[in-house]
Amino acid sequence: MLAVLHHKWKGDKKKIRLWRGLCFLPAVIAAVHVFIYLVGFPLFVVGFFPLYVTALFALLPIPFAKRKIGYKITAVLAGLVTCVMGFYYIGMSPDYFNHTKESYTESFHSLVQDMDEHYVLKEWKEINFAALEDKYMPMVIEAEQEQNEEKFTDAVMMFCSELHDGHVHVVTDDKARIEGCISYTVSYKPREYGLAMVQLDNGDVIAVCTTADVQKLGIKDGTVITKWNGKDILTACAEEVPNLGMSVKENAERIAAIVLSGVGGDTLDVSFLDDNGTEQTVTLKDLGDPHTQLEAFRLYRHFEKLGAEDEYDSLLAENFSTKMLDDKCGYLRITAESSDDGLYDIFIGYMTGNHACKGKRDVP
Repeated sequence: MLAVLHHKWKGDKKKIRLWRGLCFLPAVIAAVHVFIYLVGFPLFVVGFFPLYVTALFALLPIPFAKRKIGYKITAVLAGLVTCVMGFYYIGMSPDYFNHTKESYTESFHSLVQDMDEHYVLKEWKEINFAALEDKYMPMVIEAEQEQNEEKFTDAVMMFCSELHDGHVHVVTDDKARIEGCISYTVSYKPREYGLAMVQLDNGDVIAVCTTADVQKLGIKDGTVITKWNGKDILTACAEEVPNLGMSVKENAERIAAIVLSGVGGDTLDVSFLDDNGTEQTVTLKDLGDPHTQLEAFRLYRHFEKLGAEDEYDSLLAENFSTKMLDDKCGYLRITAESSDDGLYDIFIGYMTGNHACKGKRDVP
């Protein structure tokens, strides 16, 4: 529209001044859009940045409104950006809901309504969102009465965990959870008892990543743990491990012992088999900042380096492991899949539904 108006008004100085003012209109509209819909919402750049880029490029031809060559160059550039960004925006169809200006109870109700209307797996998973709202709304009401942000976060996370969908999660400012390997609900704050645990194929649960504190008590790597806080270890794995919302039940069971190693109070009793096969019981104390459990998770997920910023890149660099079970049978375990196709191919794949990978790390 600005290009058409410039073509009609370019010989009239007054109208050109008006045209320059109109060039600011997209930027003004974008600013109003941000103020109404996106204040307090940290993800706007993901979906709406094409609109804002287009609005800024509409300002580019203003200084060249009376210059034939300069205007043509800037107008063509602005037009190309408008077409590309418009095509990208329409194709990606961002659909975000910002409830940051609402109260805890209002925003939680809005969240449930949005999920009920838009969650694509609702029917397939037979999810009753109204029942889930009834289940967690009392907790949200308590959080609102107490102005307890952590309790509200807890309620939303526990609600999301009920969906058992790895693509549905809550991002918080809690660095301990952000830096961890998996997302924990607030209700599960992992403790540090100086060991992690894993369950073997024969059903035994053993200690791993043990520290000097528990080694002094007789528990070392490979020690069989029999009871956790007075409960049989397998019973504790089934009953004490919180719902982390994992999408595959077998995967949740596989890591239950690792998760359990951070569950407890300031102290807990742990029973184990000593070197003579005799059951012993010791009391472990919470040692503060959790690290053995995270170390176990990273090892379980084949991260090469603990705490490295490029952990995921190192994982993808060698994203598989192999083992021969016997002379005739072996396995290939693929830890992650990725593609080097780039944004263009990913976008075209999204538009066409063809996500065939051509990247160098693809695996059959």
